[in-house]
Amino acid sequence: MCGRFALELPWTDVAKLLGAEPLDDGAAWSASYNICPTDRAPVARVASDGRVVLEPMRWGLVPHWAKDLRVGARMINARSETVATKAAFRSSFKSRRCLIPASGFYEWTVDADKKKVPNWIHHPDGEALVFAGLWSSWRDPKLESPPSVRSFSIITTEASEAVASLHDRMPVVLDAAGRSAWLSDETLDDELASLMVPWAGSIAHFPVAPLVNNVRAEGPELIAPAPSRAAELEQLGLVL
Repeated sequence: MCGRFALELPWTDVAKLLGAEPLDDGAAWSASYNICPTDRAPVARVASDGRVVLEPMRWGLVPHWAKDLRVGARMINARSETVATKAAFRSSFKSRRCLIPASGFYEWTVDADKKKVPNWIHHPDGEALVFAGLWSSWRDPKLESPPSVRSFSIITTEASEAVASLHDRMPVVLDAAGRSAWLSDETLDDELASLMVPWAGSIAHFPVAPLVNNVRAEGPELIAPAPSRAAELEQLGLVL
């Protein structure tokens, strides 16, 4: 699964990466190293006029038929195996697919002392990862003229060999060609299924300090190698 991720890129760089037109100037967005469920994050989607647009959305997909916004907290991930059939996701899978950029994401393991250890998973060269996602628009049925709340879910698949030691699931990561196919309404179901597979590209991970365990924690120190790992990398002459 994916329960936390980070994005260091500025708004304009995110738009360039995804070939998207920002719907606003991104003044409300700044780099975040601890994006948690119900937080807002940049998402690229196809607008009704065919443009690929970038906007912030709430993490945790809220189906249009939901009675309460809190439903989204349970919908942060959608499994690739059931995304086309599960009631909460199938309409979005059909016509509201999106892209979620990330500098990397976190998974937790348990050490010999039974303590949870966060691990930072990322591209070894620092390149951004782009996750396959779904989005939805919801209005509160209890209000007379409610605003629209757009939300998203990250699709997960089986972990790649590089990630399997940490968790059995990981986000679906798309390359440039896959991103275009994912957003296109002309892509057939079989092709979509072929995109929702473990990432075959380069990926690396190392343990980090438990700072990220606090949902209010923020800053680049969250993705710095844990002290023991940092010393090991220094001995090897590597700098991250």
